[in-house]
Order: sequence, then C-alpha cells, then structure tokens
Amino acid sequence: MTAQAAAELPPLTRSMRAARMAALHTLSSSLRTAPPSERDGFTDMMMAAFREGGLDVRDLAGDMGYSLSSTYRWIEGRSSPHPSQWKLVTDWIVGRIDAVLLGEART
Repeated sequence: MTAQAAAELPPLTRSMRAARMAALHTLSSSLRTAPPSERDGFTDMMMAAFREGGLDVRDLAGDMGYSLSSTYRWIEGRSSPHPSQWKLVTDWIVGRIDAVLLGEART
C-alpha cells in the first residue's frame, strides 16, 4: 500500500492498521528478548502472531514443511512441536514480522 493510499484510509481503519503495526513491533521485540521456553509461551506466541498479528498460517506450513492441521493445533494450544523446533518457528515468525514492518515502512 502506498503512503497516499494509507493516508486516504478512513480514520478508524488507519488507526487499526497503526495499532496492528505497533503490536507486531512489540511482539518481534519480545520474541528477540525472551523466546518461548515453555509450552504455554509457545502457544501464546502462536496466538499473538497468527490470530492477533495477522500472519498467515499457510505461509508457515508451506515455508517450513509443517502440515496445516499441525500448525492450526499449535495456534489453538491443542499441541506443539517438539521443543527443539520452537526456535526455528520463533525465528520464522520474527522474520515474517520484520518483513511486514519493513514493507509498511516503505509505504
């Protein structure tokens, strides 16, 4: 979205977009400082990134070779990958958030 198009958004839409970007920035910073080390933290990260942050679970599944059903179960807190995979998933999420934020900064 161009800067002009963003400026033409209705006020509430523009406000919600700004809030989402701020939340993504906070999530990225938090994950860099304290990545999940317990299952509850992993589930919280997944919910924040995909439900609230708007990341697309299909991208994670496709990029990393996980099934969609597995990734949805992680977001819902019904399961999680082996803890040895948490850093890979966290790094993917941080990278994707950074790409979204960089794209936003360019508009």
